[in-house]
Amino acid sequence: MASKTDDCEFEILSDEEPYPDGHEIHCCMPVQYGTAGVEVKSFMLDFSTTCEVPSSWIVRFFYKKLPETGKINCTVSLSRTDNGKHTMQAFALVTFFDFQGHVARFSQVVCTGPVPSGGTIQGDIRDEDNSEIINQRLRVIIALNIYNCHGQF
Repeated sequence: MASKTDDCEFEILSDEEPYPDGHEIHCCMPVQYGTAGVEVKSFMLDFSTTCEVPSSWIVRFFYKKLPETGKINCTVSLSRTDNGKHTMQAFALVTFFDFQGHVARFSQVVCTGPVPSGGTIQGDIRDEDNSEIINQRLRVIIALNIYNCHGQF
């Protein structure tokens, strides 16, 4: 189950897809390349997994584009907020798509690693060469993956 708070338009494309050893959630946010001003967007999403070892999480996403250079900064943090005993694995994958659904910038794992109760993983994309996407309207897809929660401990 996911709930969102944000300062921009975004949508949850899939709410906790179960996998044999984990869960995946996809979020989507439109961004406008080629705009005259600085573009800043962010959102925060609370979600919980419902399985043998339930867990609770907060994901934070921040995006900034500078119009003079086209450089972007994209940060994702994934924080575990439950009191569970078991360390889980998590990663966030960020992909930019054009509005026709084609990949406009290669997918990148932004953060990955073990996450104990109360732990956080964080990472960012600092893109220096955006020439191929600088004037496009894009959609950013953030895939959040939580795993090692269904197996033996």
